[in-house]
Amino acid sequence: MADARRLTQGVQYHGSETSKERALFGRLSTFAGGWTLEASEAVTSSEGVAEGEVLNPLSGLVEKSLVVAEGIGQSGSVRYRLLEPVRQYAREKLEEVRRRHAEFFLAQAAEAEPGLRGPEDRKWLERLEREHDNMRAALSWALEREEVELGLMPAGALGTFWHAHGHLGEGRRWLEEALAKDGRASVAARIKALKALFWSVCDQWDNDRVEAVAKEGMELSAEVEIGSSLAASLRTMLAVPAWVGGDYERGKDLLEESLAFSQETDDKIMIAEALVQLGGTTAAMGDIARANEIFEEGIAVCREAGYTNRLPFFLHSLGYMLMLEGDYERGAALNEEAVTICREHGYKASLNYALTVVCC
Repeated sequence: MADARRLTQGVQYHGSETSKERALFGRLSTFAGGWTLEASEAVTSSEGVAEGEVLNPLSGLVEKSLVVAEGIGQSGSVRYRLLEPVRQYAREKLEEVRRRHAEFFLAQAAEAEPGLRGPEDRKWLERLEREHDNMRAALSWALEREEVELGLMPAGALGTFWHAHGHLGEGRRWLEEALAKDGRASVAARIKALKALFWSVCDQWDNDRVEAVAKEGMELSAEVEIGSSLAASLRTMLAVPAWVGGDYERGKDLLEESLAFSQETDDKIMIAEALVQLGGTTAAMGDIARANEIFEEGIAVCREAGYTNRLPFFLHSLGYMLMLEGDYERGAALNEEAVTICREHGYKASLNYALTVVCC
């Protein structure tokens, strides 16, 4: 690479045209053995260099001896090529840029996770939506390069984002692909990804996959030391396929264990997560009065913690129960509040449930 660096030393970049030269230079490294102008326009034009603008920056690179232009026989047509050391250097620089891009945006996503648990989650969800294409590019690069640990770093935040904004299928595809790369990530990273995957398959009603994901998470947890928050979360995950499959007693036991873990550390988020499922399980067992108490408790916990994400579920669940009991006024008010929150915060998945209850 020393020869390539010497070849590129002294190149002076100035103005908008040379910025296009710089953008084009890295992209030309994708060619092997040379190319035509037509090929370079088709392959390298994109943001920063439009298809009809390739010739000028390409000619500038020829003038700087970074690209070689050679005539082809008597036809008058021109074929271009990079000297191999220069080509390797360009690919190196392009790869460095792609790595920096991936690291920057995946780190940004991971940093969003605490904000998604609080009252300002709308701001963070909107930010992730704006940068979704960059996140996609970063994840694709990470998985192509087998950088699975890097790719799974933002699983918690992106899992919440995908679920809230209704990107369930896309989120599931990425998580499944990353998790399929056995041994490429730490146990802790895999468990985090499994938690994110769990809620996607849950909302897609893929009960067999729900159970498999929950069991894998619990099995992996035996390999590492886990805190009470993760222990609570894994029990909540295991409870879902249990009560969905009709084993309400086992589901209830697991959820009460989860709730106990969370209450020991006063983890309001995980308390709410356990109450979400416990309320539904208790209602399915026929104890409507107790289920309503649980939903009331969940509303109070979410309001106290500013955990807006789960608040609509408690509101429309309690609202539905109250309407069944004849308390239409309060039931309707709770359901309307749930719809308003979902619309304000962009909770597309939750909005479907809330609107269903309102229309009943």
